[in-house]
Amino acid sequence: MASGSSSSPAPAAAAAWAASSPGALDLLLLVTGSLALAGHRRAPRAVLAVTTLCLFGYVVLAQPGSSGLVEPRPRTDGGRAPGQ
Repeated sequence: MASGSSSSPAPAAAAAWAASSPGALDLLLLVTGSLALAGHRRAPRAVLAVTTLCLFGYVVLAQPGSSGLVEPRPRTDGGRAPGQ
């Protein structure tokens, strides 16, 4: 056993889970978007709109920094096109 590894990873895992667990609004958006899929034969465009808005809202609420639409990542290739 390495020195300094006597602490249990359980508290860190519990804190990470608590920080990433979905809230009531997150669950409502996921359920609404999922249930809207049941009506895809009657109103496909409306279902597409509802599902897209619900899932986009969930992504923005649950993981606001992970979406490329919210915060674009800087280019690491110096702005060059591929193959140059």
